Amino acid sequence: MSPVAVADLPISVWHRMTSNCMYPYCFAGDKIALTEIPDKNSIIPGDIYGVDTISNGLVVRILYPIESGYRAHAYNNAEYPDFIIPHTDIIRIFRKVGLFRI
Repeated sequence: MSPVAVADLPISVWHRMTSNCMYPYCFAGDKIALTEIPDKNSIIPGDIYGVDTISNGLVVRILYPIESGYRAHAYNNAEYPDFIIPHTDIIRIFRKVGLFRI
């Protein structure tokens, strides 16, 4: 299957949200389009990213760089508190480029 382009960015992954961690931006069941970013230094603090981790699989959060990795923040942070993703736990990072809701 060939990649789909959204705003001239290839979609690497469609990820189905399994929780309401990013409510009200997206809900459980929504699908978000992610494109892999090869340079972790190009992360824009406060943007939404998918982080493929060794310990927790793919997590979707707002990222803020810190010295040891990234602080992962959810819109719905009353139910999903911030946590740290260490650099050593990261396999790949994806930028959110789209949202699909039925």
